[in-house]
Amino acid sequence: MAPKLGKWTTADQALQASGVDVKGRVVVITGAASGIGIETSRTFAKAGARVYMCARDKAAGERVLEDIKRDGGSDVRLLLLDLAELSTVKAAAEQLLAAEPAIHTLILNAGVMACPLMYTKDGLELQTGVNHVGHFYLTQLLLPALTTHGSPARIVAVSSSAHTFGGLDVDDLNWEARAAAGKYGAWPSYGQSKLCNVLFARELAKRWAGPGPSRVPPAPGPIFQTHFPPVSR
Repeated sequence: MAPKLGKWTTADQALQASGVDVKGRVVVITGAASGIGIETSRTFAKAGARVYMCARDKAAGERVLEDIKRDGGSDVRLLLLDLAELSTVKAAAEQLLAAEPAIHTLILNAGVMACPLMYTKDGLELQTGVNHVGHFYLTQLLLPALTTHGSPARIVAVSSSAHTFGGLDVDDLNWEARAAAGKYGAWPSYGQSKLCNVLFARELAKRWAGPGPSRVPPAPGPIFQTHFPPVSR
């Protein structure tokens, strides 16, 4: 009988309960140097997967990588990637595709939350730019490696119940008109970005129904250690 999972379930327990053997599988995780990303990376690495930890901060990423290695994760690698700068997303994807003909799991975990109005280096409103556009771009670039191997790949877009906080203004995705009118809201903006995650996962599910990659938009709940500073990704 499978163990009952709940709010105190650890990542190790959840993976064990799934019955999935990840030994030798290639797992790519964004936002791997903090919060949920650390424990996700640690769990897969200890279970025998080859883990690519995507992080924008090299020093933080290296500290986490060494900690995971000390904890028994042997095949874990750091990949520098800043979702607020699409050129780094492209460079990271090119490195991955050159190194790995097949990627079995892509976990879109990185994100920023409830920020004041800021923009990415590509001129996108920061929350939608990082939480959705950067991940959308990374996924599109990695699709060749996600769809070429025999067993189905899995794409996990970490979402949030905050997707209900606001609608989706397709005529003002970058918040320019609303910001000019003094109507920018940090939480509605975050909600928009999370709604984009959900819609993206649904569209992937529609386009790759059947034997293609499976798509999951989980909402992990509040993580007090990382979610409440103004900016964390």
